[in-house]
This record gives sequence, structure tokens and C-alpha cells, in this order.
Amino acid sequence: MALVNLLFGIGFTIQFARMQQLAADQASRLYLRRLLVLLAMGLLHAAVFWTGDVLHVYAVLGLILLLVLRNASDRAILGLIVACLLYPVASGVLRLLLMTPDVTAALVAQAKAMEAANNLAYGQGNFLDAAHQHTRDLIYMYDNIWSLWGTLGFYVQMATTMLIGVLIGRHHVPERIPEFLPAIRRLHWWAFGVGVACDAEHGVRIAPFGSQPRASPGARGSP
Repeated sequence: MALVNLLFGIGFTIQFARMQQLAADQASRLYLRRLLVLLAMGLLHAAVFWTGDVLHVYAVLGLILLLVLRNASDRAILGLIVACLLYPVASGVLRLLLMTPDVTAALVAQAKAMEAANNLAYGQGNFLDAAHQHTRDLIYMYDNIWSLWGTLGFYVQMATTMLIGVLIGRHHVPERIPEFLPAIRRLHWWAFGVGVACDAEHGVRIAPFGSQPRASPGARGSP
């Protein structure tokens, strides 16, 4: 998913730049229309066929890119990337401060009720029952502060690499791949070395657990 997010950010910059070259006065309207169609398709898919759909999330983030961040500076984009990376820490600390046993009990009860409804609709219901439950699940993602908070975390996760893709597209990195190939090769070798070192460390660390003697089946019950 991180790779697809990255490509979405790159594609946004490249496609919008080409639209501006062809018809500068219509570029925003054309791209907005594409995003609205994507949003409609995503909501339909999520509400009827599969709640885990991400098309509507891409559409919402694309609308933010088009309407809010299109002319933002590279420094502002970098600041947002850093904020996205720090968000899980800040969110986790805030949850520790706000979550109480009563809130936890209420959320667990709510989750169990949703699980029971899902099992009934998807396990025993027909297509209409499943579609109705998909709609309920989609609404549940946005209809209260706690589920909305969790959904926001998913949006932030997707936005992180999407914004990196925007910077990559702005600086025409895809068109300059031959220029970057020597650096990419060096990076591959460095990554290979780090991966081998980490794998070796992992193997050494778990080796004592793998060498523990195991009782044979015939030894069961012996003193």
C-alpha cells in the first residue's frame, strides 16, 4: 500500500502538470471531476461490496492535494511529512491520557455488537444483508470520535508516502532515473548489507531458543 500511495502522489503531480500544459484554465476542474468520480466509485464499493475499500480515501486525500496543498512549498510538504511520522506517537500518548476503563468497556461492547452483526450478515445473510452491513460498517468508521480517530490514523498513514510521492514528482525524479542509477545501485548494496547484518543478528539472538532440548514423545509422564 505504501508503494501505491507513493505512486498516487507522483501521478498527481505529473498528471496535473500535463493538464496545465494542455489547458491551464481547465486543469483544476478536470482533475476535480476525476477525483469526484473516484470518490463516488469508492463510496459505492465500500457501502455495497467491501468496507475495506481505499478508493474513497485516495479521493479525499487527492482533493486535499488539489484544493489545499497544490501550491504549498516543498518546506511545507516536508513539514507535513514529519508531522505524519510523529502523529502515531502523539496519538498514542493522547489515547493513554483520555482512555478510561469505562470508555474501554463501552468500546469493547460496541465492537462485540458489530462483530455479531457482521457474523450474522456475512455468514448467514443474503447479498442485500451483506450490503446493508457494509453500509453500517462504513458509517461506523466515521460516526463517533473514537472510530473517527482510528480512521484518521489510517488517512495519516496513507498521506505520509503520498506526500513523499508529491515531492518526487515535483522534482521530476521519474524522468531522471538514468541520472540516479549509480546512487540507486549504491543504495541497493548498502541496503543489502544492512539486511544481511540484521538477519544475522536476528539469527544469533533466537539461536538459544531453537537449541533448547525437546522431550521425546516417549518421555511424557516419566518422572
